[in-house]
Amino acid sequence: MKKAIGLLLICLLAFATVASATQTRVLTMGNVGHILKDDANVGLLPQTLLLYPDQMTAEKNVGDFNTIGGHCGIGSSVLGLYFTNIDWVNAYAPAVPDQWGGTHPGADQKIDLFWAKMMGEIPFGLNFFLFGDSYSADYPNNQTATSTMGFGVNLGVTFAENLELSLGFDTFTWTDEDSAGNKVTEPSGNMDIAFFGRYWMEQSEVYTLVPYAGFAMMNMGSKVGDAESTSKTMSINLGLGNNIHASDNILAVTDIGIDYAPTTTEVGDTETKATYSSIPYFRLGLEGYVSEKVDVRMGAVKEWSGKSTEDNDGNTKKWGWADTDFYLGAGLHFGNLDIDLNVDQGFITRGPYLLTGSVGDWATMASVRYRWGE
Repeated sequence: MKKAIGLLLICLLAFATVASATQTRVLTMGNVGHILKDDANVGLLPQTLLLYPDQMTAEKNVGDFNTIGGHCGIGSSVLGLYFTNIDWVNAYAPAVPDQWGGTHPGADQKIDLFWAKMMGEIPFGLNFFLFGDSYSADYPNNQTATSTMGFGVNLGVTFAENLELSLGFDTFTWTDEDSAGNKVTEPSGNMDIAFFGRYWMEQSEVYTLVPYAGFAMMNMGSKVGDAESTSKTMSINLGLGNNIHASDNILAVTDIGIDYAPTTTEVGDTETKATYSSIPYFRLGLEGYVSEKVDVRMGAVKEWSGKSTEDNDGNTKKWGWADTDFYLGAGLHFGNLDIDLNVDQGFITRGPYLLTGSVGDWATMASVRYRWGE
């Protein structure tokens, strides 16, 4: 269970989590995108778009591509556009039907617009995004209308080349009408605000320390008639990363941090509290140069997590557990075309079908990036 360690970055722009072509790279290095300079940063720190002006990207998890977009330098600015299929859930939102008979309580589509420009000597970036889902029916005895919609903005600035900051806000609403056209639920106070910052401290040619901090507030709620249900979450994330250039061919990345996220839920007059935490977590990533065409990557994430709850009568419960995840990746380079893979770990022992007859994926995630203008 990974709820604690991911909650801050969900608040920190589960909205601004645009998957870029190297999202696979940072994942296979232990999910260290927040302490690694990579074009995967643009969703969290939109001013970094200036570093990646001319490229097209695509991201594939299981099934079809779930993100396609790109950036283009125009004059002194860089503009970006992404279309993304997301899986963002709001527990209070209505379950929006789809054409296959399933439902989704939240949003499954997202559009991101980016703009970045140097303001004097200060890099500035803006990310505006829309996300949602919709379904309607209009025939006798069925006037169902169910839709969700949210929008937000993420601002980023960099000071003195080393201090990178971002501030984000979003809000979310919906329509929920039954087959008779009657209102079932309505939203109440669904909005989020998030802050993130990191500072690059070069200690030598070999290693650079990267302290970082994040803070987020996430509010969700709904009304059914006069009855209201709300949930408020505060998330705090503190950590210290390290980029180690062990040689010209090897990059090692380490990260240690804590994640703390208390939530208060109110249903009528009943209040319950829950706290998720990862204290501490460790991440380790390695990237090795094999040849001009191939890089190999490895990553590991270790976390000690906990959960505690308190009901309206003051009764408490506590849980604790530990998790370790491992990743193996590869980067393939063909001129201006880069392909990053999250290798299916079973493939290492299963082998290709032509040799072993065993069926399975070669990779569970792939990213493609094409650059021009270089």
